[in-house]
Amino acid sequence: MRAPKTKQRAAMPAIGLQHYTKLENRLLLLAWLNSLLGYPSNRALLEDTKTVAEGFGADGRGFLYHHLIARGSQVKIPPALKPSEAQFVRDLKAYWDVAKDRALAGKEVFLLRNLSRGSGIGFFEERGFYPDFILWILDEAGQLIIFVEPHGMLHANANINNEKARLHERLAELALGIGRRSSQQDVGLDSYIISVTPLHDLRQRYKDGTWDREKFAQSHILSQERSHEYDYMKKVFRGQLTSTCS
Repeated sequence: MRAPKTKQRAAMPAIGLQHYTKLENRLLLLAWLNSLLGYPSNRALLEDTKTVAEGFGADGRGFLYHHLIARGSQVKIPPALKPSEAQFVRDLKAYWDVAKDRALAGKEVFLLRNLSRGSGIGFFEERGFYPDFILWILDEAGQLIIFVEPHGMLHANANINNEKARLHERLAELALGIGRRSSQQDVGLDSYIISVTPLHDLRQRYKDGTWDREKFAQSHILSQERSHEYDYMKKVFRGQLTSTCS
């Protein structure tokens, strides 16, 4: 008796794999949002909101917003944005509006608000550093997760002792470790401190006081400035994934 033939699963076409990866990324994003809204799954969220009417209340907010807020303590709402954080969000939106069909063409960009200890993504157990934002960039080549912290640096230690400023060094090592332990070779990790402290005050606390904006940028400390001469948004995106954002 001949052994029964085993049916070989056809290899997934490249284009199908790309769509599957995009779907997987979106499901991960939805799972994160579900945890903030207090739902155990995407299905539970959809089931709970399927009867919510479309439209807006008298306060200008959507009925869906009011429905979700009514969940009370189940909803984990981060505190209000500080001025430097709100400015970062505005700057990112403005940069996307200009670059989405040029430097960022073919990329998807998500901005997530990180939570604090117990719910968010943190580093350095002793001090508990939870960067304010998680910037997630995807394209056909892979994905990059950037932790962003708009932060006043006037009272910070010099770079050699500043764990927050040097987080990007540890993240690079962590990304390599993830690649070695899994099949995820296309995930990059990075971080930036967005300094709201004026350069002339900041440079006095670093090395011999001669650092300029470019030297700080090499250490992943960016001044929160946007001009023709210097644009911190371009530096956040520059060289990421498959193309140079300029």
